[in-house]
Amino acid sequence: MSTVDENVYSRFSSDYDLDTEEYLGSGANGVVVCCKNRLDEKTYAIKKISVFVDEDFPFDELMREAVILSKFNNPAIVRYHSVWIEPTFVGITGDPQIPTEEHPVETDQPCLYIQQELCDCTVEQKMKAGALTPEECAHIFLETAKGLKHIHGHNIMHGDIKKANIFFSNGLLKIGDFGLAQEIGDGTNEIKTKPPYSAPDELVNAKADVFSLGILLVEMLLNSTGGHKASEVIRMLTKRGKAELPDSWPDGLLKTWVMRMLKKEPSQRPSSSRIMKKKVEIEDAILKFHLKKKQKVHATAEKQIEGMQHKHRKPKNVKGKVQRHRRHSLL
Repeated sequence: MSTVDENVYSRFSSDYDLDTEEYLGSGANGVVVCCKNRLDEKTYAIKKISVFVDEDFPFDELMREAVILSKFNNPAIVRYHSVWIEPTFVGITGDPQIPTEEHPVETDQPCLYIQQELCDCTVEQKMKAGALTPEECAHIFLETAKGLKHIHGHNIMHGDIKKANIFFSNGLLKIGDFGLAQEIGDGTNEIKTKPPYSAPDELVNAKADVFSLGILLVEMLLNSTGGHKASEVIRMLTKRGKAELPDSWPDGLLKTWVMRMLKKEPSQRPSSSRIMKKKVEIEDAILKFHLKKKQKVHATAEKQIEGMQHKHRKPKNVKGKVQRHRRHSLL
């Protein structure tokens, strides 16, 4: 933990009780902590990003997250409260369980602070705790699609839809972490960063988020039904020129929707608005998916057993047939 210079005013150390500060996670430029505000006694998530004094430092890109977050006031999006800059990095600088050398942070550099709503957990954490139910898969998918519809309505691409960036907060599902978000503009802006499992698109567009939403759905369904390692399937879906689902994936409406969302060409994918218009049939398809998959797996297993039995079955009356053949050949 960095120390506070008494000669330098720090809004973070003044407004927040540093004794309550806890590490939540880290990224390329800084950390996310939770800390109690001294004034309203509420606990918030604070993202702390080191700002380097350099002509080439992309300060505008760091500020972009706060600027984009300030546009939203919707229950489907993690709430933004405020942003400020301080001359030093105050408080926890990395995971207390990991040596500082593994997560170096220049504490004497200026720091950007982004105050946000503190959520309960992420979809990723919930999946690690146990398999999702069909109802949970449908709820997470459709609520994320609803949030994306609002984001896309503001001409913004989130750019990093994944299980770690979808949050639960007081029973609501919220999209967070807009660190890679970009304005869509006239459709000629290039995507600056491509995280794993992202669309193959080169230009900023809303359909890139739809591709990632499709990947999220596949990952959740594989988590809930088992039988395949999700990471391997998703790696194949994102690396190949054509999306292919496992053979055990049952045919039907849900498979059709997933394949549309994972189309290589953005124009061939459905929009988030289109998904919400068809939410009733998609929800029904997700709920039926588990039953269909079990039936297909059961049918496949029966065929395999039948094939093995046929392979090891002894031929009947072989000896008699051979003897009759010999008698006829001697006549």
